[in-house]
Amino acid sequence: MASYAGKTVKLTFNIKRESDGIPIYFKADGQRFEQQLTIKLQRDETYRIDLTVRPAIPIEILRLQDENIGLEKISKFIDPNALSYTGVWKTAHFPLTEKNKRELIKITVVMKAMPMFSAMMQCKFYENTDAQHARWGDKLTNLEYDGVVTSDGTIVVQKQQII
Repeated sequence: MASYAGKTVKLTFNIKRESDGIPIYFKADGQRFEQQLTIKLQRDETYRIDLTVRPAIPIEILRLQDENIGLEKISKFIDPNALSYTGVWKTAHFPLTEKNKRELIKITVVMKAMPMFSAMMQCKFYENTDAQHARWGDKLTNLEYDGVVTSDGTIVVQKQQII
């Protein structure tokens, strides 16, 4: 893994509701919580996650919290410098987030012959029937992470960006 030291990797997540293709939303929370931005999700919902990695490094595992997400390679993606995958994530086991609280969801990506990527995503879970609050804020098109492989064989996130 040390031979990858200094290499950069970009992971781009696109997350939409599986049932109707509606994108998820986020809001700026400032300094009130651990992260400045909160992603709004609904409990008992199924989300479609499209994940793109640049450079084109095969992804072996995507894990959100303790759940492995089954991925399929998207074959029609036409960027020779990237690979894209799709999978579904069900939020049935997540509790409703209390008022003035946030949940940190651990994102883990295992890539072939690369160090493991790990980051935290700050979320708030609303009831499935609470579309008013879950869809208030700004639409999240993509969640991007830029990372670099260190000399000790880990990937350090240099930038998290919501587009």
